[in-house]
Amino acid sequence: MGVKTVKHAPSYYVTDGDNELPVRFEPVDGSEVVKYSSDGKRAVIGYLCRDEDPESPRKYDNLGKMVCWHRRYNLGDEQRTDSAENFFRNLISDYTDKNPDEMEIVEVHKLIEKHYVILPLFLYDHSGISMSTGSFIGRAQHAEWDSGQVGWIYVSHERIMKEMARPKKLKKGQINPDLAPIKHVTAKDRERAAECLKGEVETYDQFLTGDVYGVCVDCAVNVSEDPESPEWEVLDEQGIIGYSGGGEDGKPNPMTGNQWEDACWGYFGHKYAKEELADRVGYFIKKMGGGRWRGVNRMAKKSVLTRDDLLNLGSLITYKDREDEQCLGNLLYFEGHGVFEPNFGKIDITTEEAEAHNKALDEAMIKGLDENCEIGQGGFFYHTDTQIRTFTGLVVSEDVDFRGKVIIFRRNGMTFRGVVSKDADCFDFRRIA
Repeated sequence: MGVKTVKHAPSYYVTDGDNELPVRFEPVDGSEVVKYSSDGKRAVIGYLCRDEDPESPRKYDNLGKMVCWHRRYNLGDEQRTDSAENFFRNLISDYTDKNPDEMEIVEVHKLIEKHYVILPLFLYDHSGISMSTGSFIGRAQHAEWDSGQVGWIYVSHERIMKEMARPKKLKKGQINPDLAPIKHVTAKDRERAAECLKGEVETYDQFLTGDVYGVCVDCAVNVSEDPESPEWEVLDEQGIIGYSGGGEDGKPNPMTGNQWEDACWGYFGHKYAKEELADRVGYFIKKMGGGRWRGVNRMAKKSVLTRDDLLNLGSLITYKDREDEQCLGNLLYFEGHGVFEPNFGKIDITTEEAEAHNKALDEAMIKGLDENCEIGQGGFFYHTDTQIRTFTGLVVSEDVDFRGKVIIFRRNGMTFRGVVSKDADCFDFRRIA
């Protein structure tokens, strides 16, 4: 029958054949990932939810500043009512001894190009609003009438030198590049800054269009003794009585004293949220005791992977999915049962291949963090009392501050912020500076 979601007030249920699994929030249709243990007693339900009240990414410590002109919408960081020409003249006031109001506009633009990276902002207003640094004409319906330029996003060379760093050339055997301060902004630095500004606009567009999600995972147990009539109950922080966990006396054991559900909000972009969901489901499968797990994943295009499907065995393992090459997530090994992947279940590979993949995946994550993580972007790591680590234990940072549930950590001149759920050793983070 497949997986679908139905509403039973006051809760939602994900239905999969005869199984009706309770969840706490309304899933986005098609996002549900359900995994069952082989004994039929445990289930992990992962899903995405619409974030109905997301925080504007413009409240972050962004590199660029957005200025906009619009009669009906309050957009970006600053809503202006003066002329664009007056705005430009104000921008150059610190870079000339002349009176900006008396300068030719061509001369004004030359100074702006010399001291700023600046990109146009276009708005498409048609059954909702969308923003881009490129024109919508030719790529959106009725854009000739329903779109136009509404402002600019810009950053000064001084801020580029203060907030950005320049990666050095990798040395032999080096995975993460050293970073050098920017003392003079080059054309390459301007290109990197422009890409950062485009990323900020893309994130803001996701905010405007509602492409923001919560990543949610619920764990449930089957409390029915009748295998033909499963009855699922969701676990909370206190656990529930009725789970036969194989105690020493053979009696049912309550699963208590731990966190059996998770919800983290504010993921911008469906692709990013989907990647985080796969990691979270894998984490809770491991937490539920391992063993052989089966299930369905409505977000995966392929449902089964054979060894012949796998590429790059011995390093970062990928597979062909239609025309795309996709990377496996973190792989989990359960003694006596084999290697498992969050989306596909058991994978026919050796423990050595799994370890090599996990190591390569973590190294790629750290490389991406150092080279490509812009302000507002982030990921998923683990923590101890003194360190931030990857899934396999690679140290990401030892410069860590705990402020209640908030974690602040720093790496290579960048600052990141995350929130820790109760009793969890993993957390989601975003770069803030």
